[in-house]
Amino acid sequence: MSASFLLGVPGKLKTLLDRLTATRAGYLDNLDATVSSRTSSSVWTGTKAGYLDAAVSSRLSSAIASIQTGYVSSSTGSGSGEDTRYADVTISAVDTSKSVVIVHPQLGDYPASGRLTSSTNLRLGVNTTGWRNARWYVVEFN
Repeated sequence: MSASFLLGVPGKLKTLLDRLTATRAGYLDNLDATVSSRTSSSVWTGTKAGYLDAAVSSRLSSAIASIQTGYVSSSTGSGSGEDTRYADVTISAVDTSKSVVIVHPQLGDYPASGRLTSSTNLRLGVNTTGWRNARWYVVEFN
C-alpha cells in the first residue's frame, strides 16, 4: 500500500492550526465541564432523564422483534452472479416480509451481499472466486 496519501497531511494540519484562535481555544477549555454545570437542576433532573430513557426504550422495543448476528469465514457452495461463492446460514425463523439483512465485510474484503432465501436461511454471497469474511445481522421488525 502506498503512503502517498500522507503527503498532504502537513498542509492540512497547518490550515487547522491557523484556524485555532485564542477565542476558539477558550471554547475548548469549556468542554471538560459537566453537563450539570451548564444547566440548572430544575431543568435537567434525574426524573426527566428517566422519562427520556423510557421513551427511547419503549420505541425500540416495540419496533424490533428480534436481532440475530453471526460471522462467516468460509464458503459452503458456489454458483454464479452474486453467488459466485456463498455460505448458507441457518437462523431462527423470521417473517421475511418484516426483516432486513445487513452485511459488513471485513476491512479490505470485497463487498458481500445477503438475503433471506427462506424464513430460516440466510445466504451470504460474493461476486468473486475467493471467499471473503463477513459479519451479518438479521433484524426483524414488528
